[in-house]
Amino acid sequence: MSRVFITMFRRCAAGFWAGFATAMLDILKGAGAVLVAKWITPAEWVHVVTPLAAILGHNHSIFLIERDENGKIVRLRGGAGGAPSVGGAMGLLPSSILIILPLGMLTFFTIGIASITTMAVALFAIIVFAILASQGALPWTYVWYGVGAELLLMWALRPNLEKLFRGEERVVKYSLNGWLRARREGKKDSS
Repeated sequence: MSRVFITMFRRCAAGFWAGFATAMLDILKGAGAVLVAKWITPAEWVHVVTPLAAILGHNHSIFLIERDENGKIVRLRGGAGGAPSVGGAMGLLPSSILIILPLGMLTFFTIGIASITTMAVALFAIIVFAILASQGALPWTYVWYGVGAELLLMWALRPNLEKLFRGEERVVKYSLNGWLRARREGKKDSS
């Protein structure tokens, strides 16, 4: 999710629209996995596992192989999985995007820390799915999607979490937190 916002607001070589298209395709990656699973089988656990697999594939892409000097595969690179996790929630419950995306944007533009926003998206999915499951409107299996997505996102964001705990995680200047920090630093510099 936060990759969506970062991609859209970062100055990238390909430009805003290429970044926006990439973010939308990453969301569709998660949603498409669910739609294919629903088309193939009515098994709810499969509907939950497929977007989790899409997140894993996004985070450890076979198209982004890192090799050592001998040509051996060191690791598979990728993103944090925020956008595919939004897509997975959207695939499971299309109307969830109307809650999760605005809450994610609110988180991003107030806190301004991309890793927190990314993890918050899965937390919002857990909350939305748990509320609806408690009312009998959704199967409880969908809540496990949110839990699995949260764990995958946290695993992918381990370096960011370390920076966060050290107080070194980057705050985006387009956020309320970033604006307040810049203002505070401006006052320190002038005094």
